[in-house]
Amino acid sequence: MMAEPDNAAWEDAFPLEVTKALDVHAERVVGGAIANVPAGARLSAGTDDGGGRWSLSEGDLEGLTISPPVAGAGRTTLTVSLLVRPDGDTAQPPETVAFGLT
Repeated sequence: MMAEPDNAAWEDAFPLEVTKALDVHAERVVGGAIANVPAGARLSAGTDDGGGRWSLSEGDLEGLTISPPVAGAGRTTLTVSLLVRPDGDTAQPPETVAFGLT
């Protein structure tokens, strides 16, 4: 899935609709991670763990955006893994989706 809005400059923030890509409801997500985030980029929520990895907590996905570095990072693929409660009780193994950024 490409995360590239119409008429957006590379340094503009744009949405990462990861729950839509994985077809899960945000309220069922208990946590997750995003890997391969370019140096200098930032997410609107979550914790920067360094090395291009961000941790996500319950509720971080609502309105999640990425602001890539002003200098750009070329073509990048983010890897998103989410822990999802299928029935509201127990988390399943992570589901993963890749986002291409250009």
